[in-house]
Amino acid sequence: MFVNKEIIVNEINSLNKAFFELSDQVFKLSDSEDLKKIYVLTNELQRYIEKHIKLEEDFMEKINMPNMQSHIIQHKFFVQKINEIKHELEYKNTFVLNNLSTFLKKWHILHINTSERQYKEILYKDR
Repeated sequence: MFVNKEIIVNEINSLNKAFFELSDQVFKLSDSEDLKKIYVLTNELQRYIEKHIKLEEDFMEKINMPNMQSHIIQHKFFVQKINEIKHELEYKNTFVLNNLSTFLKKWHILHINTSERQYKEILYKDR
């Protein structure tokens, strides 16, 4: 099956850009911000990851990505963490913004900068 790698990578990069924009919105909030704003952003992050997972996991499967299961586990962890943060919001946990900000920074470093780089390296070694 033919896979247009450039188009897929561009779509993933576009989704990552959306992630960075959402993250920036979270980082600009203060602890005194309305919890409803944080809840709205967590819903947007949830929609982001659903699109991200679908696109990325389909793509990894098509290219027979080594260690794909490890990447899938990271996606499941993101979903779980966002659900936990939403649960914290329901109980008005005052540390929720800090927890969300810390998680998003780690996701950026560990998933986007590290894990995604692995499959991009595989793609571009064929050039």
